[in-house]
Amino acid sequence: ADVTATGTLTAMSSATPDFTMGVLDNVASFPLGAKVRAAFMFNRAVSSAERLDLDAYLTWTVREAGTWWTAPKVMRCGDSTTVGSFGGTGGSRPKQLADCIAAGLTISQVGPYDNSGLHRGVGSEIGYSVAAAPTVFAAELVTADPDIVILAWGINDMIAGGATGAQTITTFETLTKIVKRTKPFAKIIWNSVIRWTGYVPGAAYLTECDAFNAAGPAAAAAVGAYWCDIGAPVRSDFVHPVDGATGYDAIGAAEALVIIQAAGGA
Repeated sequence: ADVTATGTLTAMSSATPDFTMGVLDNVASFPLGAKVRAAFMFNRAVSSAERLDLDAYLTWTVREAGTWWTAPKVMRCGDSTTVGSFGGTGGSRPKQLADCIAAGLTISQVGPYDNSGLHRGVGSEIGYSVAAAPTVFAAELVTADPDIVILAWGINDMIAGGATGAQTITTFETLTKIVKRTKPFAKIIWNSVIRWTGYVPGAAYLTECDAFNAAGPAAAAAVGAYWCDIGAPVRSDFVHPVDGATGYDAIGAAEALVIIQAAGGA
């Protein structure tokens, strides 16, 4: 049908022709006289919750004429390095928040890993690994309802669980699928892992850490995720960064740049 419309246009069909948008080649028809910001096609009925998510997604404004998404909710997920160095200071979050606000992007930080130092693991606080995360991850996504999810696990998998870098990539892919299934319109960021030193047998773990960081950018891109290189922060021990500019704040600054990109910024 010929339609004149602005805003969001929704169509449903029970037929089985090829899906087209705009104008067919070599066929006299009316072209699409507009820009398409986003298009979604489903081969099934969309649930009420998914429709709400879709409507919310379509109200987020990509940065055009100086505008942004409307206050995206950021959920940083990880292990003890997400809490902060022993004092539960929120790790990278304060700097992440400050840099986003300074850039003109108001975010809210959500999830069980908050600045008060809450850190819910599986069985115990210490040793929360990405491999263990799926047992609680989907429920946390529903509760927190994030727009941007940062996956900052990986260290405990390799340092304590004996996982290889390639196996840890696979578990990041698993978590990405959980995000897409639970919050299909959320943006996803994969963090690099800290190269630890001074831990025995550190050499073997360091090799796997390097393998993860080397393969991570391409693996993230392959599943539609962003990659955040957190660099080499100064640490208070073999793995936990120090508070301040050379430690957690350096991570927060790196995260803020990718959050801004994911939110439609430059």
